[in-house]
Amino acid sequence: MTDAQESRLAELLQYNLRSVRAYLLKEAFQFFWGYVSPYWAGQFLDGWCTKTMRSANSPSCCSLIRFSISPRA
Repeated sequence: MTDAQESRLAELLQYNLRSVRAYLLKEAFQFFWGYVSPYWAGQFLDGWCTKTMRSANSPSCCSLIRFSISPRA
């Protein structure tokens, strides 16, 4: 991010908007794709889902993500 973008983001974070929380959760989820170990990817996903469910955002996104990445038999 540029300095201006970081400044604007910091300003928006003060308002604690749902859209800001959703944006931050989305950005945090990008770390998931960097995991090589299924164990650590699962640990990250569990923590991310916990944060998501504790926010005012819909917990259904965790169900969707878990379904989409779960191993298929």
